[in-house]
Amino acid sequence: MSHQDALADLGVKDLRALAAASGIVGSSKLKKAELVALLARQSQPSLPAPVLAPAGSSRTSVPAPAPAGARPAEPGLPIPSRYGTDRLVLLVQDPGHVFAYWELSPETVQQAQARLGETGTPVLVVHTPSGVESREVDLRGGNYYLAVAPGGAYEAELALRSRDGRLHPLLRSNRVATPVAGPSWRSDATWVGVEEGFSELLERAGLPGDPAPSSAEAARRLATWQVGAEAGALSLPSSHSLPSSHSHTSHQLRS
Repeated sequence: MSHQDALADLGVKDLRALAAASGIVGSSKLKKAELVALLARQSQPSLPAPVLAPAGSSRTSVPAPAPAGARPAEPGLPIPSRYGTDRLVLLVQDPGHVFAYWELSPETVQQAQARLGETGTPVLVVHTPSGVESREVDLRGGNYYLAVAPGGAYEAELALRSRDGRLHPLLRSNRVATPVAGPSWRSDATWVGVEEGFSELLERAGLPGDPAPSSAEAARRLATWQVGAEAGALSLPSSHSLPSSHSHTSHQLRS
């Protein structure tokens, strides 16, 4: 099938989209035969071929042509698979699960095996509130999901276990605490209602009226202020007088 025949199979909307992408002026007023003839005479190798939609669809996706002389997007630096630092990290996923990931150099493992006198079995030793548990792991995997109990503190170690059950530690993790599986016990958070917050914003903006307007009234006054600001009749106060989101800090869990 020739290029002109392929164009003739397209609908008028698709042809007009191709014509617009090709820079043909006034394509919205041209008929199908005129569009097919103009597009067939176009000799632009960089013009992308139309991507036909599935059967039964009236739409056609036409990719936009790349600007002349445009450089390809920089892929950036590749994400390294390793960072050259031996470490074991625990992250809380939810009240019942902890995610462990690690990086361990082959040299560290070989030195540990030499001290142990055998290859040993890699295990992840988990210190829980009720005791110590061991899970056999593949050091090459680099991560492991742990099913734990809510509301507890956990640490972990990577170790090599000998045939007689002795453990040779390799890495020790940070300490994490899982949340309880229910509503938070925290009572120090203060929730501000919409009315109160809106009123404070309007008051700081210097808008007249009731200190506690209704939502409809507050919206009306805010719209009036925006119109006045665009006309230069009103201006915002300095940024130092407005509350900043950076001033609100969250409480952090300390181990």
